Amino acid sequence: MRMNKYFFTCLWAVLLCSLQLNAQYTSTGEPVEGMRRVRNEKGKTGFIDAAGKLVIPLEYDEARNFSGGISVVKLNGKYGFINLDNELVLPAAYDKVTDFKEGRSVVTKDKKEWLVNARGRQLTLRRYDYVYFWKGFARVKLDGHVGYIDNEGKEIIPPEYEDGKLMSEGLAAVRKNYKWGFIDADLQTIIPFEYDNAEMFESGTAIVEKEGKYGSIDKKQKTVIPFRYNHLMRDLVDDNLVQARLKDKWGVLDATGKQLIPFNFDFIWSFSLPYDNYAEVEINKKKGLIDRKGKPAVPAAYEKILSVKNGFARVANGRLQGMCDLSRGVEIVTPKFEYIGDMENGFAVTNTRAGSAEPGFYGSVKYGFINSRGEEIVPGRYHQVGKFSDGMAKVRGLNGWGYVNEQGKEVITARYPQAGDFENGRAVIEQDGKQWWIDKKGRLTAKEE
Repeated sequence: MRMNKYFFTCLWAVLLCSLQLNAQYTSTGEPVEGMRRVRNEKGKTGFIDAAGKLVIPLEYDEARNFSGGISVVKLNGKYGFINLDNELVLPAAYDKVTDFKEGRSVVTKDKKEWLVNARGRQLTLRRYDYVYFWKGFARVKLDGHVGYIDNEGKEIIPPEYEDGKLMSEGLAAVRKNYKWGFIDADLQTIIPFEYDNAEMFESGTAIVEKEGKYGSIDKKQKTVIPFRYNHLMRDLVDDNLVQARLKDKWGVLDATGKQLIPFNFDFIWSFSLPYDNYAEVEINKKKGLIDRKGKPAVPAAYEKILSVKNGFARVANGRLQGMCDLSRGVEIVTPKFEYIGDMENGFAVTNTRAGSAEPGFYGSVKYGFINSRGEEIVPGRYHQVGKFSDGMAKVRGLNGWGYVNEQGKEVITARYPQAGDFENGRAVIEQDGKQWWIDKKGRLTAKEE
C-alpha cells in the first residue's frame, strides 16, 4: 500500500511540474518538422516536440520554423543557426540572415554579405555588398558593380558590370557602357551589348528595349515580338502572357506577339493569383476585372477591387462596398454597405456601420445577409451573426441567439445565451445553464455530456 501511495505521489508531482511548465509558455504556430515554436511571458522562444516536451530551451529572442533540420535564431541582437539538437551550426554573430534555399543562406555582417551552407561554412571567397540567391546562382554586387556566383560560391562572372538581372536559362542580362547584352557562365557574349534595357530570359525569350521601343528576342537574337510597343511586361503568373502598351493603351499578347486582348485599357495588371487568375484593369481611373480572353468579369466602375472568392468580387467606391458576379460580369449589389463579406455557401454578410470588423464583432453594428443574386434576404438588424451552415445561420438580437433560414426568415427566435452552427440537422444551444440539441423546428433534446 505504501509503495502505491509513493508511486501516485511521484506521478502527481510529475504531472504538476508538467502543468506548471506548460503554463510558462504559449504556442506561436503550427508544428513544422515535428517541432513547434513556443514563447514565454518574457518573450523568449524555444521549441517543443510532438509530445509537448520542451526540447529546445526558451532562450532565444527570436526563432523561425525549422527547415531541413535548421532554424534561424536571434540571440543578444544577432542571428545564427541551430540544428534539432540545439547546436549552433552558425554562431549568433550576424546582423541578418536569410532562410535556407537549396541548402544555402545569405548572411550579413558589418554591411557585407556572403553565402554559407547548412554546416555554416562560408562558400564565397570574398564578401560582397549585396547577394541575392535564386535557382542555383546568386547575383552579387561589389563597389557598385554586378557579377554572379554559383551554388558553391564560385565566382563565375566577376563583378565588373554596371548592372545585371538574375541569371536565367543559362544567360545573364548585364549592362556595360550603358548598353545591355547577354553573357553565359563562361563570360562569352551571346547577344551583343546594343539594348537600352533587357529582362531575363523566360520560356526561351527575353523582353528588350531598343531606341525607345520594346520587343522580345530569342537566344539567337531573332526578333519574336516586334519592336513597336511603348512598354512590355512579362505576366507574373504565366510566362506565356505579356502585358503591352501601345501609345497610351494597354492590352495583352502571347509570347509570340499574337494579340490576345485588345488595347482598350489605361493600365492592366498581371493575371494575379489573389484574383483567381483574373487581371485588374483601369479605365478612366476606375478599376475592374477581365478574364484571359479579355471578357469583363467586373465592370471598370470602381475605386477598389477588394477580394475575389467563389466566383464573386467585393468592390468599393469610397467607404461603401458592393459585389459583382464574375460568371455573368454584372454588378449584383451596388456599393451601399459599410461592409460586405465574401460569398460563401451562396450567402454574404453585410453591415451598416463604417469601420466595423468581420462577422463576429459585437456592438452597435447591424448585420444582415444577401444571397448570390444580390437580394437582401435579411436586412441589417442583428448585432452578431454566423455563416450559413446546413441551411441555417445563427443570429444575435437584443435577447440572445436564434436562427434564420436561407429565405431570411427567423425560424428559431433569438433568445438563447449561446448557440452553435447547424450540422446534420441540429445545433447546440444553451438554456438555463445547460446545453441542449436544437433541431430546425426549434425542438430541444437533452445533450448528453
